[in-house]
This record gives sequence, structure tokens and C-alpha cells, in this order.
Amino acid sequence: SMPSTSRILVGKRHTGGGGAYLNASIDEVSVWNVVKTQAEIQAMLTTAIDPSASNLIAYYKFNNGSGTATADAGTNGLNGTLTNGPTWVAGFDYSASNANLNALT
Repeated sequence: SMPSTSRILVGKRHTGGGGAYLNASIDEVSVWNVVKTQAEIQAMLTTAIDPSASNLIAYYKFNNGSGTATADAGTNGLNGTLTNGPTWVAGFDYSASNANLNALT
């Protein structure tokens, strides 16, 4: 498990006393306590993650739609706080993108 005092920076590079923010949209983030193979990662690009999957530490879908909090969709309750003024956008449609993602493999 992950200590409750741990910080995960998503979309920000932290170097020394500064850092740079990612100029992109992030649909979801999952944190695992095992190394995933390339095939496992590619499979997760086109299917939803089972929130009760073993070794899943945290799963942030970013589906709230507003605010600065994001719920952990997994079973550990490690909710997150969003900073730097997040902008909420429509979610990602896995089924519509399968053809494009398969071209990457």
C-alpha cells in the first residue's frame, strides 16, 4: 500500500525548487504496486480497469466534472486534490478509439 502522506504529481515535472506543467488532457491515472508489461499497459488503453483489481493502489478516473477533488475509484479510498486550476473535459471513448490505438501496437 501507499502511505497516506505520499504525494503523486500528475502532469507536473518536479525538479528541485520548480517544475513544469503538462499542457495536455489526462483522462485517468492508475497506480500499481507491480510492474506492468507493455502488453498489459496496451490492454488498459482500450478497456476499463477493474477497480477491485489486485495490486491496484489508486485509480483516478477524473470524472467529477468540476471542483478540485478527484475520487479514488479503487478500493483504497486514496482521494486526491487537484491544483493549478484544472479544466474538466468530456471523458475518453474507448470503443471509438480502438482502431487508432491498435495502429500503435
